[in-house]
Amino acid sequence: QIPETVPWTVQSLLEESITTNLGPLPQGEASQLMRTILDCDSVDPKAIELVYERSGGNPYFVAELVRICLAEEQFVVRDKVCELDESKNASLDLLPKNIQSLITSKVDRLPPREQLALKVASVVGIVFSLRIVSDVFPVSKERNRVPKLLESLTGKGILVRVSSRGNRTIFKFRQTTVQEAAYDLLLFEQRRKLHRGIGRWYNEQKSKESNDYLSLMAYHWERAGDAPRALRFLERAAMRASRAALHTEV
Repeated sequence: QIPETVPWTVQSLLEESITTNLGPLPQGEASQLMRTILDCDSVDPKAIELVYERSGGNPYFVAELVRICLAEEQFVVRDKVCELDESKNASLDLLPKNIQSLITSKVDRLPPREQLALKVASVVGIVFSLRIVSDVFPVSKERNRVPKLLESLTGKGILVRVSSRGNRTIFKFRQTTVQEAAYDLLLFEQRRKLHRGIGRWYNEQKSKESNDYLSLMAYHWERAGDAPRALRFLERAAMRASRAALHTEV
């Protein structure tokens, strides 16, 4: 099995491949990355060729393909040697062919409730609080499970815990591409309903706190299909910004 954690040098490379436009790795370096992730001394040349051709050398794609092949037992590791199980050629043809399909596949493989928590979080934004995801979680009787669901997603490297102060735990998506994929998996009406719930959640906060989120409230009400309400919050945000500018000038 793949180690729960990979060396920090590899993790740094994988994160950088998402946040910056790194060029593809040469095949030799991709092979080294595979050996590091697999904790192997050698990898079947056919396995290297399969991963390299499918990934184009993208470090993140290489790593995720290796994880999928291990999970599906297409790669078999024995005595520090990784071999390709060619009896599973049919399933090999189903491997993701690009980054977007890979990330969508990664979300699809999550347990149903973790998928739902991730989708709700994707509607809130790239950075979100445990409190809001719990409060708007559509299965009300399971809202007490949301903390564990988010912790599980964090353990899988999908989310990052930014801070934790009392009941105000803040998370963020490790990659914007995962947030976008989770959001795109929601049906249009599901998105609107969640945006509406988030808009109401902000409305119910203390007036001083909610004033800090006027632009966010306008965004969620616009996505919920309530243009008049969105416009009202945009106008309030503009007035607040104008007053702040006047105070600064004085």
